[in-house]
Amino acid sequence: MHRLPSLPARFIVIAYLVSLAGCISLKPVSELSDKSLKSLAIYEEMPISYQGFCDERCQFNLIRRNLIIRDTAINCDCSLFADADKATTKVYRTLAAYFKSLGAISEGDLTTIDTKSLNEALVEGKFGSLTIDKNTVTAYSSLGRLVIQAFTDGYRKQKIRQVIETGNPHIQTLIGLFRTSVGNLVMELNFQKERNFALYSELLMEKLTGYDKVKLSTDYYKEIDAILLKQQQLNTFSKSLTVIAGGHQKLFDNRNKLTVKEIRAVLGDYSAALQDLIADFKKL
Repeated sequence: MHRLPSLPARFIVIAYLVSLAGCISLKPVSELSDKSLKSLAIYEEMPISYQGFCDERCQFNLIRRNLIIRDTAINCDCSLFADADKATTKVYRTLAAYFKSLGAISEGDLTTIDTKSLNEALVEGKFGSLTIDKNTVTAYSSLGRLVIQAFTDGYRKQKIRQVIETGNPHIQTLIGLFRTSVGNLVMELNFQKERNFALYSELLMEKLTGYDKVKLSTDYYKEIDAILLKQQQLNTFSKSLTVIAGGHQKLFDNRNKLTVKEIRAVLGDYSAALQDLIADFKKL
């Protein structure tokens, strides 16, 4: 009985180190995916929504007319604003699913991916100040299919370059739409500030006692502070979206050399920037 010749110990060590290096090389991808996912999750803590603006505007109009009516009698059509919230949420869920799957592929584990929400359709249209065009709809459906395919086909680490390459244009399009949506909310808050300024200035022209004027001025500045805080939160989230888009673009640009040390350092910078922005948001 012949025995196969044993490999020299040095070849076994080299093979082990090569294997280990392959595992380590994808750790920055996993970390960037994790930080992107946590940054995107801030969306669930957003201080305002399209629906909220519509409801608030409706109530303000009633206040200006000195009307007190039952909630069941308030007739405000906020359906388009609700649809804008739904569209933004769908984009958020698809982006989150992608980065979760990217992290899972880099770690060799796709068992925790939930693809149910990716079956919801995104439609073209103008929903209040948010416009969904054909390009966005295509990016949304394409990214969703990529995540589902990665899950059902059991993508492994060797296909991570393919996932990054296919996903990047869709990521950039959807994050662009996401930033536009957040920007619209910031603009709505600017409208609220201007409206409050006009209202309180008008009220101060009335015959009021000194105390009433102080109380009115105090209420005004409290409302302004509350609006400014919401804008800071939205702007911080928007910065996170910009970093996420930049980080993924860097992945795409270097998809064929993810094992290069310099690339790992650059990806680490994006992860650190996202962590800082997450901390900034929590401090607000």
